[in-house]
Amino acid sequence: MASEIRLSDFKRKFEAYGVSIVPGGKHLKMRKAIDGVVYTFPLPTIHGRFVKAVYIEKARARFKLTPDDGVSDEKFNRR
Repeated sequence: MASEIRLSDFKRKFEAYGVSIVPGGKHLKMRKAIDGVVYTFPLPTIHGRFVKAVYIEKARARFKLTPDDGVSDEKFNRR
């Protein structure tokens, strides 16, 4: 896996599952309501254009988008 991905690709994958990404302070903020609870996740970027690939797995776990939650890696990566 690459060490960085484009921010636009990262946004596209998560926004397809209802996660909003908004500016907020030092980092971008990711947000999604799941069963009435609002989950958030800070998203640090590299020069505002790239995201370290490690944040994909962390954010997927936070927003319940893992294979254990019913979203396969193939399905997620096709977005």
